[in-house]
Order: sequence, then structure tokens, then C-alpha cells
Amino acid sequence: MTQTKGIFSAVAAFFSWVLVDTLVKLASLSAFPSMAILGLMGGVGIVGILAVNRRNLAILKPIHRRMHLLVGLCSLVSWYANVIAFRHLPLTVFYPLVFTAPLLIAWMSTKLGHERMTLPKIVFLVTGFLGVLVAVGPRETAGAEWIGYLACAASVGAFAGSTIIIRKISATESSASILLSCAIAPTLLGLFGLLDLSRNTTIPDLGMIWLVLLAGVLNLLANAFYNKALRHTSSTNVAQLHYTQIIWGACVGYVLWGEKLTWNLTLGAAMIIGAGLGTLLQARKEDRAASTA
Repeated sequence: MTQTKGIFSAVAAFFSWVLVDTLVKLASLSAFPSMAILGLMGGVGIVGILAVNRRNLAILKPIHRRMHLLVGLCSLVSWYANVIAFRHLPLTVFYPLVFTAPLLIAWMSTKLGHERMTLPKIVFLVTGFLGVLVAVGPRETAGAEWIGYLACAASVGAFAGSTIIIRKISATESSASILLSCAIAPTLLGLFGLLDLSRNTTIPDLGMIWLVLLAGVLNLLANAFYNKALRHTSSTNVAQLHYTQIIWGACVGYVLWGEKLTWNLTLGAAMIIGAGLGTLLQARKEDRAASTA
């Protein structure tokens, strides 16, 4: 059940990232500098990785250093771009843009020769993306700024690039070493943000600091699930489940802010769930075929 395990790991990763996005959104609207958010989150990740692997630190040593450097750089660009995009785009504009990432990942995977696109995969990808557009509904662009669009484009490209690289090196690199690479780069840049925060006359309150620290823990957990997913199933299958963030986001909005479910959100969610179930059934079919081969 290798591919099935990857599917469920991907769902857990994207659910965790919805919680992270919520916390980062709250922090980014406060007095927190963007780089300070990255620094705290990355620092939490590094401490967590070292703590979990304290008895076997050798596992953290990378084999392909250049690939790890690229993963770290992609992680840095993706997160910093997201923090900027949150400040300059309404969420109804942000989500349709950022959810082009699965389509880009599928295209890159095919062009780089990692996997073959089949008709069911294409149908599930397109259905999921259309479900996002339906769920978000008419997009109000008031308040959207050009820097937000550029940040979204950078985030999508960096996230897609990191997915392809992690998928490629997961056969030889330990999950812990990949997680460490994803945490180090944002932390190094974030140190400048922490220095800026120390000179800021408006210091965020303790509650916001705790929110960012919690976001760091959840981000580490999400990355662990995501790496596990890429070890067990294809990049395209994992990317397809990216769309489930719309559903998790709606659930969080309902619980925290009492946001009402609309007809377009319900219809879009149904399309996303249908595409996700189709991906799961296809993965189980491939698992059975592999077990009987």
C-alpha cells in the first residue's frame, strides 16, 4: 500500500499547511516583519529536527549538497513570497494563483522525465483546479497589488521546483536531512528580520510570538508528511491533493470566524473531493498491480 500511504501523507501535509497559513496570515497583519516570521519558524524547525535526531546526527549529513542548497533556496523563496503575497492580495485572488502549482508540477515532472502523464491524472488535475475556481467564486481584485502577483508567481515556481528536487533525491537522502535544508535557509535570512525586530519600536505582543512559534512546529510537521508522501507516490499525485487546502481552509474559516458555506464553495469542494478520491482509487489500483507483479 505504498502509494496509498503517500496519498494520506499528502492530505495530512496540506491540512497542516492550512493551519500554518492561518497563523502566518494573522502574524503578517500585525507588527511582525516578514523576515522575523521566517526566522522564528525556521529556528523552531531546526531545534525540532536536532532534538528528534540527537542520537543519530550523522543522518543529517547531505549526500548531494547542491541539491540540498537548491531545496533550501526554493523553501526560502516560497515562504518569503507567501508572506509578501498575504499582505498585498485578497485571499480570493491569492488562492486561484497559488493553486496553479499542481499544474506546473505535473508539467515539470513530465518534461524532466520523472513520470508519465495518463488520461486519469490529467482529468483529476483539471477537475481539481476547476473545483478551486468554482469554490473561490467571483474574484474581487480590489486591494490587489502588482507586488502580490509577482510574489505569488515566485512562490508557485519555488514550490514546484522544490517538489521536483525532493522527489528526485528522496531515494538517496534521509528525510531528516531534507527537512533540515528546508529550515536552514529561511532561518539564516530570518536572522536579519530578528535584528530588525529588535530595533523596531513596535514589538509584537507575546501572543503573536507564540502563534509564529506554533506555526514553525506545524510547518515542520507538514514538511515531514510532504517528504513522506513524495517517497511513496508520484509528484503529480501529491500535487493533485494540494487542492484539498481549499476544503480545509473553509473548515478553519467556519470554526474560527463562523464563515458560511456558499453554494459555489460546496460545489467546488465536491469537485475537489471527487478528484482526490479518483487519485486515491487510482493509487490503490497501482498498489494492487505492483503487489501481484
